Amino acid sequence: MVFGLTNILTQVAAEAGLIGGAFDGHKVLTEIARDKKTGSLNSKTVYKTGKEVAGITAAGAVSVVAVGMIGGGIAASIVIALATESAGKRIWDKGLN
Repeated sequence: MVFGLTNILTQVAAEAGLIGGAFDGHKVLTEIARDKKTGSLNSKTVYKTGKEVAGITAAGAVSVVAVGMIGGGIAASIVIALATESAGKRIWDKGLN
């Protein structure tokens, strides 16, 4: 029973992370398009984009795992998701700087 739940949680976390990365990544891609249009696109901008999208994706996956492991009602789940995603993204950004 536990292994089945672990497999489901792992799959959902990966999917949620990818969806979060896609939603938030479009903002960063818009910035790249603007930089390309103005002629200021460089490798630093592309690196920043990759770093942001990867961080958002990882933080989203971590928040889904935390909510799944801790459980609770809808209010608790929302608080847990927001807290872990914010903390995960902050740790990601601190680690890469």
